[in-house]
Amino acid sequence: MERKIKVVYLDVRNGKEPVAMEIEDKLDSFYDLIGCSAIDIVHRPIGGKDFKVIVDDMGLLKPNVIISATSKRNFVELVGNLIIAGLETLDGELTSLSDEDVKKIINQCFIGRSMQRPFGYHLLRLDNGRA
Repeated sequence: MERKIKVVYLDVRNGKEPVAMEIEDKLDSFYDLIGCSAIDIVHRPIGGKDFKVIVDDMGLLKPNVIISATSKRNFVELVGNLIIAGLETLDGELTSLSDEDVKKIINQCFIGRSMQRPFGYHLLRLDNGRA
């Protein structure tokens, strides 16, 4: 039986609101949700706390890039669909988000607009970024 973790999923490709969900902690789950064949797991501060963010490793090389996360000063930080999880254990396994973490992450999302999405879509605001 696969281990499940609670995450926040941000689907910018389909313009959906961020949602908390329980997923299997395995590569196939990550690939399916993000829509890619190679992932990267990056460390990012969100709402004053550190989290792991699973992203498309080749996202910037794809056509029609969709911004999914910006810094406080609106610099592009991440593109494509995102999965946000807790930090890893000493064994390297991602951890589940608490209800408070989910609320904190969703509260850091905002409606942004772009040439590709003039009517707006949900983006994530990260604490870090260039000054």
